[in-house]
Amino acid sequence: MRLLPSICGGLAANSGGTDLLGLARKGLDKIVSMWYTLIRIKYTRMVRSQIVNVETVVSAATAKGWLREQGHTSQEFSAMYSMRKLKPDRSMIGMIPALVVLLAFGVTAAFFGLRAGFYVMAALVFVIALYVLVTFAKTRNRGYLISGLFVLSQGLFDVTFPGSFGSDGYRLHYLFLFCELFFGVWLVYLAINKRLKWRGREILELAAAPIEETGNGYTSRPLPTGKTEFSRREILALAEFAARNLIAVSYVQADRVVFVPVMSGKELGYMLGLRPHPDKETWVSIGFDGSVSVSISKDDYLTYREDLSFDQLCKSLGNLFIEFLELVKRGEGIRIVDRMDALSLSAFS
Repeated sequence: MRLLPSICGGLAANSGGTDLLGLARKGLDKIVSMWYTLIRIKYTRMVRSQIVNVETVVSAATAKGWLREQGHTSQEFSAMYSMRKLKPDRSMIGMIPALVVLLAFGVTAAFFGLRAGFYVMAALVFVIALYVLVTFAKTRNRGYLISGLFVLSQGLFDVTFPGSFGSDGYRLHYLFLFCELFFGVWLVYLAINKRLKWRGREILELAAAPIEETGNGYTSRPLPTGKTEFSRREILALAEFAARNLIAVSYVQADRVVFVPVMSGKELGYMLGLRPHPDKETWVSIGFDGSVSVSISKDDYLTYREDLSFDQLCKSLGNLFIEFLELVKRGEGIRIVDRMDALSLSAFS
């Protein structure tokens, strides 16, 4: 690793080297030394983190037994140790649109030239921008507005990029590049803070948090879970809040509102109207007469690590939305978002 400093020393000797090259040699020695130190620290932390993970699992298992003996609930334990009841989400479906655009651009450019590649990429980007803006119109989520402006700026940049559409004399691409970068930074901020995340996984985690009993099998029939005394206006206010914060897609019917929690990556069908009937999905129905009923899809039920008591899970999900109604009624809807953020789930799951 001291080969490079030696070469520098040799060059200095052959050319009547000055103190400057001597200082450069010492500085290079320090850089190499720091590089080795950083690598050693990195791998030391990796080993220590593995040890800590093992110790955490053991201590968590011991603590869970102790908490049960003391009469504490599993919800309190889950809050302490962030125990997940859902299986990990390894889906990459959210990356598909970007990969399709890049693949289409690469293939078209390779066979038909760069200009044709820009044609195809711009067309696909404008389609995505249209979809994102339609989603904003349906949810009123500001994150989707920023996302739509970002994608639209990218499409306009592709159109005005020199050589793409014969627009060599234009300089508008600088403006659109600035807009793309501006909205891109804003978009990253929103994504990190989970303002672009559909909250279906959080809903299922919160519903399962108080459930301890297992062994009660799945059933496809909806279950009545309780009664409420909220007005039609208050139920519709929750529907608006749920859409704006990407908690659930709402279907307003003559006698009720049906809330369908949506996981990130699965919102496309709902936004394009491809799922007009939520019968086979997980949903919570709140009637204007106060009746509450719940249905959990088999696919969502199988995302849990254990076979949780189905009746209790449905009741918990219904009670969760009744709590949401109360919070929105009091003007404390932000508490709902805070509870979901506190679960610390991935921003992309």
